[in-house]
Amino acid sequence: MFQINKNIIYILLFWVFTSCGYHFSGGGEFPENIKKIKIEIFKNKTSSNTIATVLTNDLIYETGRNKNITITDKDSADAIITGEIKSLGIAVIAHTGGYISSEKRVTVTVSVKITGKDGKLIWSRETISAQEAFKTNQTKSIEEQNQNSAIVILSKRLAELIHSSITDNF
Repeated sequence: MFQINKNIIYILLFWVFTSCGYHFSGGGEFPENIKKIKIEIFKNKTSSNTIATVLTNDLIYETGRNKNITITDKDSADAIITGEIKSLGIAVIAHTGGYISSEKRVTVTVSVKITGKDGKLIWSRETISAQEAFKTNQTKSIEEQNQNSAIVILSKRLAELIHSSITDNF
C-alpha cells in the first residue's frame, strides 16, 4: 500500500478549483465601477407595516459587508439603490386533518433599480422573490409571531439575493 503526499493533494485541489472557474457568487463589484452608494427605503405596496424598513436595513447590512462599496448619503453617492416591495403573499402548504392548516408559506416579491446621479438606469431586476414557511397550528398571536419571524428570515434572504444579483459578474 502506498501513501499519497499531502502536498500533491493540495496542489491538485488548487488546480481543480482555479482552473474550472469556481467562485463564490455575489463577491464581485457593483456595476459601472460604483464605489459609493445610497440605499433608499423600499416603497411598500403590501399591507405589512414593517417589511420595507426591515428589508432596507438588511440590504444596508449586506451591502456594508462588501469591501468594495461604501454606503453614503445621496450627495456623495455615485449611484442610488431604490426598490419596491410588490407583493407579500401567504399560502397554506400543509394541513392537519380536515381543513385546519398546520403550515403556511410567506412569499415576498420585490423590484430593485440602481440609478446614477444623472438619473440614468445602471442596473435593474423587476422580480426577485423569496419565501419562508412557518407553523400555524397554535393560537392566533403565536401564528402572527411565527409569520413575523418568517418575514425577518425571508428579508435577510432577499437582501442576500439582491446583493448577489447586483455583484454577480456572469
